[in-house]
Amino acid sequence: LRLMNHKQLLLRWREAANNSKQEVPAHFMFPAVAVSTLDKLLIKNKGDVCLGLFAAADMLKMGHVSGVAPYLYVPKLMQATLGSGTWSGVMPTLLGERTDLYIRQATFPTSIFKAMVVRDNKACTDVIQTWLDVSYHPARGQEQANLIYDKFLRPIVEGQSQ
Repeated sequence: LRLMNHKQLLLRWREAANNSKQEVPAHFMFPAVAVSTLDKLLIKNKGDVCLGLFAAADMLKMGHVSGVAPYLYVPKLMQATLGSGTWSGVMPTLLGERTDLYIRQATFPTSIFKAMVVRDNKACTDVIQTWLDVSYHPARGQEQANLIYDKFLRPIVEGQSQ
């Protein structure tokens, strides 16, 4: 069995996935503990929060771009009550403030959260979702997408063994 016109199919899929995104820029109240705060958010909200885009690529050992604030997927933005509960160390970014992370509402939550990958008790989007998401990101997203395609997707769609 061989997939025909795979490049056109993947490009059309990627284009369809590039719809408007609802996201909130945020920052950590205590930047010195940003990594541990992010880890706590991922662990305490297990199944309802996962890393996306470049942070997911890093977690999947396919990272190539650095310096981009991590993206966290949530099923609904309203569920992430910033400044209280498990989100107490995270505040929305106001104009002129630094942005440490982006909280993005999952456009297709079922496909994101059922396919997510868990490593070290933290979740991230799967490799295909990561490829779709980084493709149109202005911070070297196409470069990251090309790397994911070459390392992971090309061998699958072209029927090559790894």
